[in-house]
Amino acid sequence: MKSQLDDISIVQKRLELLWSARLRDKSKTKKAVEIQDRLSKKSSINWSGAEEIKKWREKR
Repeated sequence: MKSQLDDISIVQKRLELLWSARLRDKSKTKKAVEIQDRLSKKSSINWSGAEEIKKWREKR
């Protein structure tokens, strides 16, 4: 009986860690998008995130 409770506790803790990591990833993505939006508003109207990424890839 004790072993089963330990197993359940371990699974529960792992699920909590996975869930919190998933939420953290979403909040980082959301913040990155907000920053990109702010920068695009400050720069020229023709600014394109995809084009910027392409430029950086070509520099490598």
